[in-house]
Amino acid sequence: MEIVFILSHPAVAENVGASARALKTMGFSQLRLVNSDVHTDKQARILAHGSTELLRQAKVFPLLADAVADCDLVIGTSAKPRHHRETLYPPSQLKQLITEQAAGIRRLAIVFGCEKSGLSNQELKCCDLLTAIPLAASYPSLNLSQAVMLYAYELSDNQLPLANTSSEQAGTEASLHKLQDKMMANFHHHNITRKDKVYQWALEKSAGLSNRELGFLHFICDKIAANDVD
Repeated sequence: MEIVFILSHPAVAENVGASARALKTMGFSQLRLVNSDVHTDKQARILAHGSTELLRQAKVFPLLADAVADCDLVIGTSAKPRHHRETLYPPSQLKQLITEQAAGIRRLAIVFGCEKSGLSNQELKCCDLLTAIPLAASYPSLNLSQAVMLYAYELSDNQLPLANTSSEQAGTEASLHKLQDKMMANFHHHNITRKDKVYQWALEKSAGLSNRELGFLHFICDKIAANDVD
C-alpha cells in the first residue's frame, strides 16, 4: 500500500519543509501539494534538513480533486465542525480502519488544509473520511507540520502490500469507490438525490466499513440493480 500525504494551499514554506522532514523520519516519501509552490523556497529546504528530495520530487496539482484522482481512500483532516459529517476518526483509529480495508486500497491519501482556514467545503467533498486530533484546548491549534508528524507516526508501520493476484482481484471488486458508484446509480434510479440525508449518510458510512462489509454491500447493490432491470 502506498500512502500519500497532501498539503492543500500551504502558505508557509517552513511548514512544508518541516512536514517533509517529518515524513522522511517516519519512512514516507510521497508528498503532494495543491495550488502552492512554497516548497521551492529556500526556507522550505532549510527546514527539510536531510529530506529535500521529498521537496524536489513533490507533485503539484491545481485542485485537490486532481491530487486524489488516483487514490482509493481519501482521509481529510479537519479541526472545524463545519463539515456536517457524523463521524470524525481520531488518528489512533485510522490504522485499524485502513487494515480492515487493505485489500481494496492500493493508494491512500491523507489530506491537510491550509494553515489559516483548513480544507474548504469543496475539498471536504473529495474526502471519504474525516479525522481530527483530540485537543485539550481548541486554541492554540497544532501547527501544520506538527499535525503531519502525528499522522505520519500513527501510520508509520502500516505496511500493507497486496499479497497476491487473488487479493488484488478481490480489492478491485470490493473497492470503496466502485461501491459508491453503484450506490449512487441505485439512488438515482429511485429518485434519491444528494440533498437527501440518506444519500450523504450512505456515502459517509460506507467509507468506514471493512473490506468484507464492502463486498457484502457490493452483492446487495448488484441484486437491487438486477431486480430493477427485471
